[in-house]
Amino acid sequence: MHNLSIILLACALGVSFLPQAWAEKFESLTFSDSAAVVWQSSPSPSADAKIEGVYDAEITDPKEGTMRFVLIIKKDGDKLATEVKEVGGDEDFTILGIKLEGDAVTLLAAFQGFPFEMNGKRSGAEMSGKWEADQDSGTWSAKKRTGN
Repeated sequence: MHNLSIILLACALGVSFLPQAWAEKFESLTFSDSAAVVWQSSPSPSADAKIEGVYDAEITDPKEGTMRFVLIIKKDGDKLATEVKEVGGDEDFTILGIKLEGDAVTLLAAFQGFPFEMNGKRSGAEMSGKWEADQDSGTWSAKKRTGN
């Protein structure tokens, strides 16, 4: 079983072995029938509609280079759900959820089972920002596909 699977299973079962700050974030995760992970957020309904869609995204680490992926953001009831597809370079990367506060966006990500936040801003059909995990840091960006 992958580390990420263990973390998600532990969260689903209510097992807390993460630092307090992460435990609070994971407490707001819920699981849908399709196994998509939903991070509860409280944006306005119009903000939800604008953010939904398919994005061409990338995350860059100055030491490791750029990894491209497709990010799908969709409604799941009254929450937003995320899904990652077509990860280039490493299959062990995912976006667990999204949180919106005005134009501020936070993507809760995991790489090789270790969660980290990707903080940034939205502007029209694009969003970008910075991430930091342990001793590593870099940038990320996502551009919504036309027609989505």
